[in-house]
Amino acid sequence: VRCVQETGYQRRVHGEETEELFNDFFWENLDFVVNAVDNIKARHYVDSRCVFYGKPLFESGTLGTKCNSQIILPHETQSYGESQDPPEDSIPLCTLKNFPYQIEHTIQWARDFFEGIFVEGPKDCQAYLTNPVGQLDTIKNELQDKQASLRGRLESIKRYATYLNEASHENCIKLARLLFQDICHDMIAQLLHSFPLDYKTESGVPFWSGPKRPPQVITFDPEDETHLSFIESAANIFAYIFNLPYIKDINYIKQQTQKVKVKEFKPKQAVIKENDQDTREEKTEDDDVVVNDLTNYLKSQNPDSSKKLNVFEFEKDDDSNYHIDFISACANLRARNYKIPEAPRHKIKMIAGKIIPAIATTTAMVVGAVGIEIVKRVLGKPAGQFRNLFSNLALPLWLFSEPLPPNRQKDKDYDEVLMGPIKAIPPNFTVWDRITLEGPQTLKQIFDHFGEKYQVSISIVSLGKLVIFNKYQKGMEARLVKRPDEIVFDMTGEKYPAHKKFIEMEISAETADGVDCVLPSLKYVINH
Repeated sequence: VRCVQETGYQRRVHGEETEELFNDFFWENLDFVVNAVDNIKARHYVDSRCVFYGKPLFESGTLGTKCNSQIILPHETQSYGESQDPPEDSIPLCTLKNFPYQIEHTIQWARDFFEGIFVEGPKDCQAYLTNPVGQLDTIKNELQDKQASLRGRLESIKRYATYLNEASHENCIKLARLLFQDICHDMIAQLLHSFPLDYKTESGVPFWSGPKRPPQVITFDPEDETHLSFIESAANIFAYIFNLPYIKDINYIKQQTQKVKVKEFKPKQAVIKENDQDTREEKTEDDDVVVNDLTNYLKSQNPDSSKKLNVFEFEKDDDSNYHIDFISACANLRARNYKIPEAPRHKIKMIAGKIIPAIATTTAMVVGAVGIEIVKRVLGKPAGQFRNLFSNLALPLWLFSEPLPPNRQKDKDYDEVLMGPIKAIPPNFTVWDRITLEGPQTLKQIFDHFGEKYQVSISIVSLGKLVIFNKYQKGMEARLVKRPDEIVFDMTGEKYPAHKKFIEMEISAETADGVDCVLPSLKYVINH
């Protein structure tokens, strides 16, 4: 009888931050995977790894009295990523940004603000430090017609790049204090400048009526508990990003905030959407000038690529990281701006983290259902004998269904994305299929292989967001004599990690008669 070998890890299982532990050797040595993660992003990540390595996945989840399981078998069933859940109800963007009237709106706003300032900001800056011109061009191309958004991204890069060279607890507190001034005072003051309290719509109706609550600015008070909590949590998150220890002395934080000089607010001419039907682009009068100045400044710098920011993801379950503390203080301060009743920390944590209390009977139900399917796998039962489950114990309802076969890629006379015909090569392949090539090989050798075996001409090769070859760009011929990992090093300055045995590449190609074709992902074996 084979025994189960158990090794426990308390690590996040998604993204590059843990791939040194959960690496190619880890995934290849698994017989199957049993999933019990608490968010969609992690589910998609584990599913993508199981598809890449050809491992069975027993996926399950609970939502109050509801539970479901999905059995995913290599080459025999759909992967998790091939099915799509219905979209969640969302708060209108205009309500979220400028006209909240419920605590749920301010919590979601605080959660989105956290993501932009603390998660995406350091990521942008780290990419800039590694490849300054390339990152700036990428952001500019993404936000060509959105000057206000582009300005925010560039300002964030400059902020982090500047303070990385001047990292100190004093500067972390200064950044937190300036952040408070921006979102609790200046943004509200600008909104009231654009829409004064006596402002009326074109039809003569008072603008600030119905669900639109007239906001009020907040003046910083170091004796206010919520104000100080905002500064403490923001300063400590900045400290973590800049690789500094946490600031535990609250009196020191209070003293330092009073030393920060805050600029006097000066209103600008700004375009702000009045409702979600307003199609105008939101911007201020000086966006174009500021974007141009920031771009020139950042391109003129020569950042030290050896310096690193701590890049992280929002984590609701660690009370020591200040994430929920910040969102709680930020949401309640914004509620105070709009005279909305504030909420206790535990309620904000549940809403921001999308926590629905687990029910023991629901968990037991899905564990039993998945356990039966695992036994079937161990006994070698065929795919037709496996069953997915959807259950709602409150009704009560139990639905069992046979897993669907994987979607097959077929030729099309007209593809809506490419606006023309496409050809599947090889015919009827699925997400489980891979084209595997042993390295070391140059790009030219890889291209020759595809030309000889599949009679296609490769035009674009990409690794995630990194395009390593594009025949439509000048100067690409020099890359043909290099290996994929060499090109990655040339572009990023970083050697491909030794713990990675494979490079997964996406290929765009055309047939001899010019028809676009779709191919399985390329699994390139590095052989370091």
